[in-house]
Amino acid sequence: MELQAENPYQSPRAPLDSAPAAPAIRGLLLYAPPAWKFLLLSFSTLNLYLLIWFYRNWVAVRRARQVSLSPVARAFFSDVTAYFCFKQMEDLLAKRLERQSVQLHGGLMALLYLALSVMAYTPDPFSMIAILAPLPVLWVNLRVRATARSSAEDVCADGRLSWGAWTLVVLGFCLFALGWGVEFFPDSA
Repeated sequence: MELQAENPYQSPRAPLDSAPAAPAIRGLLLYAPPAWKFLLLSFSTLNLYLLIWFYRNWVAVRRARQVSLSPVARAFFSDVTAYFCFKQMEDLLAKRLERQSVQLHGGLMALLYLALSVMAYTPDPFSMIAILAPLPVLWVNLRVRATARSSAEDVCADGRLSWGAWTLVVLGFCLFALGWGVEFFPDSA
């Protein structure tokens, strides 16, 4: 009687079907609000709104790519992760719309965003330039919106201002006015 041992290192004998095609990116909704909403929330919250913008787009990238990444950490360190976010958004739009890349100019915009964000840590007269940090992100946002408008598919999520956003706007403008008042009238208190 002869024992027939199976080779544990042998490949499976069952017929394998062809590999399934990569799933189409369904439900891709990048966050690209209208310019007025973006600027209003950015300036009224002193650029803290950019954290929300980056967070929501990193969540969209995570869903579409089905990868494990931390949108909170990437949004918090958006100064250094902006290029990667812009690149992922560009790739997702190109793949979803099945055409050439949409040319968000992510590298240049990320560099400008980093430079303007770093200006917040410079001495006082130059630190005011940091308030312009949303402008490169706004450029990318507008390009995403233009690409979404030119396609028949819904690839862009935006909405009206919610009551929470209006609360942020009112609170932010009050704090902004208080900050400017203290800056320009320091001895009146």
